[in-house]
Amino acid sequence: MSEPGKPEPKRFELVANKDVEIGGGVRVRLKYVMEAHLEGSKNELRMTFTATRDGKSQEVNLDRLLPGAPSYVSVLGRKVAIDYVDAYHQPSTGAILVLPDPGP
Repeated sequence: MSEPGKPEPKRFELVANKDVEIGGGVRVRLKYVMEAHLEGSKNELRMTFTATRDGKSQEVNLDRLLPGAPSYVSVLGRKVAIDYVDAYHQPSTGAILVLPDPGP
């Protein structure tokens, strides 16, 4: 749950090699996911996807350390973070969180 007055991110489920529209004309295609179990109860999540908008593509690598809050990065004008990954099933799956477009 976000802080009062802060916009809630929208969650998008991803499946390897399937295009997903995340708003603002941006489409993402999941390539790889990884989950590493670290010391104690910590996990590191990694995700690689290709983002495309208006014919322009960008390969994106995201990381997240759990427990911990998502860290947002700019992807073709959208703010995106990892929600979860599932590297144990094929095809690989995961989800991203996308902050609402702040508008003009």
